Amino acid sequence: MSEDAELRESFTLLATVVVGQLVRRIRQHEPDLVAANARLHALSRRDAVPDLFNRRHMMEVLERADAAADRAKQAGGDRAVASPDD
Repeated sequence: MSEDAELRESFTLLATVVVGQLVRRIRQHEPDLVAANARLHALSRRDAVPDLFNRRHMMEVLERADAAADRAKQAGGDRAVASPDD
């Protein structure tokens, strides 16, 4: 085997070990990251001081209600959605 081939083989082995270690470390921290993202999602939906739902959350609720009303209208039902900003 040539010296270049040996170097490539050594580098490949080293890279495989390093990548394996990185993947293992990422997997170890993944549950913490998922929990932190869930917490951030919850925090982004509420005002900090009174702990009430904020505009972003209410807009998401209204969008879902509007979509449900559209589906009901297409099925022959009535449609009524109120928006606090209108």
